[in-house]
Amino acid sequence: MTKPDETPEAKQSRLLVRLSILQLIPAVVGIFIATLALYAALNESDAVRKQQQASVWPHMQVDLTNITTNDTTGITINVSNRGIGPARVRAANIQLNGEQMVSWQGLFEQLQPEASGFFPRNDSRVGHTVLVPGSSVEVVKVSTEFFDLYDIAALEGISTPEETASLVLSLREAFRDDRLELELCYCSVFDDCWRVSSANRDPQPVQTCAAYKLENRF
Repeated sequence: MTKPDETPEAKQSRLLVRLSILQLIPAVVGIFIATLALYAALNESDAVRKQQQASVWPHMQVDLTNITTNDTTGITINVSNRGIGPARVRAANIQLNGEQMVSWQGLFEQLQPEASGFFPRNDSRVGHTVLVPGSSVEVVKVSTEFFDLYDIAALEGISTPEETASLVLSLREAFRDDRLELELCYCSVFDDCWRVSSANRDPQPVQTCAAYKLENRF
């Protein structure tokens, strides 16, 4: 009801307030609906992104195989991609007792300092390679069978079969005690990166694959 003493100006002001409130309600409702729509769109975008990441998820694994027969003693280190997307290996590293190694021969000499010389082996560089799902790389193989397959025993500067067998046992023991660790840093095609090692087989997410302190031949 209109107050008896209400002036025309007061009536107009009260009417404007009511109109403003009526206009504000749909604006607030519109903002609320827009917020819900934005939230739904962001959730959908995040779900799509996670689905895309999952569809190309790589999973690198470090495996050790011991070879022991009446005539042969050996060890093989393989890395494989057990995921469903390609793995871009950005860096590979070997540490012995926390010290970074730069070559297989340097590592072997640390484990067998009294050996005659070069240890025969097969090895491949895994750093800066791409492994498709289901593929693997034999990183290194050390075995006394090389002396049976090739005529190397008489060569100068080559370790003996006995020294090679002793090296294999040292490698096994060092890996078993986690004193020797092969570590990989790899990324997916979306640049999601992980580190995994022979000591920690569960890949750990990292921001990026930083370069190791020393250049190496792994």
